[in-house]
Amino acid sequence: MQGKRLQVTGGVLKIIAIITMTIDHIGASVLEGRLYNGEGVSEANYDLLSQGDNVLRIIGRLAFPIFIFLLVEGFRHTHSKGKYALRLGLFCLISEIPFDLAIYHRPWNSYSQNVFFTLVIGFLVIWGMDTVANRFPDVNPETGHILPGNLLTRMTIDLLLLALGSYVALTLHTDYDAGGVIAIATMYLFSRMDNINADYTKSRRLTAFGMMVLILAMSAGTIELWALVDLVFIWAYNGERGRQMKYFFYAYYPAHLLLLSGIAYLVMPMIR
Repeated sequence: MQGKRLQVTGGVLKIIAIITMTIDHIGASVLEGRLYNGEGVSEANYDLLSQGDNVLRIIGRLAFPIFIFLLVEGFRHTHSKGKYALRLGLFCLISEIPFDLAIYHRPWNSYSQNVFFTLVIGFLVIWGMDTVANRFPDVNPETGHILPGNLLTRMTIDLLLLALGSYVALTLHTDYDAGGVIAIATMYLFSRMDNINADYTKSRRLTAFGMMVLILAMSAGTIELWALVDLVFIWAYNGERGRQMKYFFYAYYPAHLLLLSGIAYLVMPMIR
């Protein structure tokens, strides 16, 4: 009898992303923020903490691509794209002060905005792309013939939407900025070409995810290539939502940043 194949639901993917994100932020907030930039750190401690931070940041590379994957999956299946976008927008504002406190150790830093800004901009871009796709189908549903005029129109508007979203992300200095927006659009465009053949869908998901990681690596550095480890989880993804924590993550993101900022402020000077 054949053994059961590993099954990963959307809920499991979200847990993996939350855990790896937290590990990444421990490095970014506690180690980098309070020790690398602090005075009185011995050379021996600096080297040790630097190595530890590198490990934490490598593990953390797994988080953002999974969140992009889940964002696109959520976009495809949500009953209200407007409410989805409003939730993202609300929590990008709620999370900004906790993000600045954790990463920059001050309540406001206009030069960099939290990753929710990137997610909401990317969401709006793919929402626009989806609206255009419905308005200008590239294939005649009756004859099956390609409609070159519609295809050209869609490609043009898609590029304009992507350029606009990338510009906004760069202007706001969002986390992952334009690269993050382009990665979200890439994942969406592949999902839009899905068909009913499950094997083909899985192959397309894996290809899209790999391309998304390469885009992030080109825009944010080769360390992002560690996210290719996520392909194991994407391969095992069964397309089911699993246990949902609809509002847990939204609340967890600012809450864990506040906690880490407090730990960085209170604990780390003691181990210099």
